[in-house]
Amino acid sequence: MRPSVLRDASNGTIVATGVARLNGFIARLTGLLGRSSIGGAGVWIPRCHAIHTIGMRFAIDVAFVDAHGIIVRLVPDVRPNVPALTCRTAVDVVEVAAGAFRRGNVVLGDRLELIEPQRRAVPPAHSPGAGDPTTRVRVA
Repeated sequence: MRPSVLRDASNGTIVATGVARLNGFIARLTGLLGRSSIGGAGVWIPRCHAIHTIGMRFAIDVAFVDAHGIIVRLVPDVRPNVPALTCRTAVDVVEVAAGAFRRGNVVLGDRLELIEPQRRAVPPAHSPGAGDPTTRVRVA
């Protein structure tokens, strides 16, 4: 899976460039744990309305968003070892490096979106004309 770009659709700002959508159980369970820093990266955790930072080594900004990506709770600069942050109205949670939301002028009520990289269409190796643009395929 290639990382995506987190964009504030309300003001057009790119907030983070290496954001992963954590869909699998293990990925969601570990999140950002075990990393020594986050840099310009982050995570988007679907179907989540509570997080913790126990065991983390760095501070993060946290946005709780609804089904449309609208920020319903914004918690900047969450320090390591916070036992719980919740938002019952949230559907997903977005975690980025501390200060990223401030730098991107992200505020409560803004809409965040995850822009996933475009996949390049590559014809299967066994198809007629694969790799040779001059090959013609006869259709009967």
